[in-house]
Amino acid sequence: MACPFCITVENPLVFGMADQYNCIMQYKYTDYFEKEVLRKRPYIKKEWCIQVLENPIRVEQQEGNRFRFWGIVDELEGRVLRVVTLEDKVTIHNAFPDRGFKR
Repeated sequence: MACPFCITVENPLVFGMADQYNCIMQYKYTDYFEKEVLRKRPYIKKEWCIQVLENPIRVEQQEGNRFRFWGIVDELEGRVLRVVTLEDKVTIHNAFPDRGFKR
């Protein structure tokens, strides 16, 4: 049975989750991400952030109970995008191309 809460990547308003349906997690965004990050970096797409969280090439816990995820984004000419989440790993707080990432 399909989850009535899910919206797919083709229509990425929100990714939904209902455990009983075995769906992907619902991603949320901090006010900082919505008001500052997307304003300062309007080229960053929420879909890219979700892609990095679901297919990271590296994950690290950082101070303050946040997590860093790195992933390659083809639409950024194959550059690495760093996505920072809150401790729940589904609330996106920051995102930026990481020029200093060592592969």
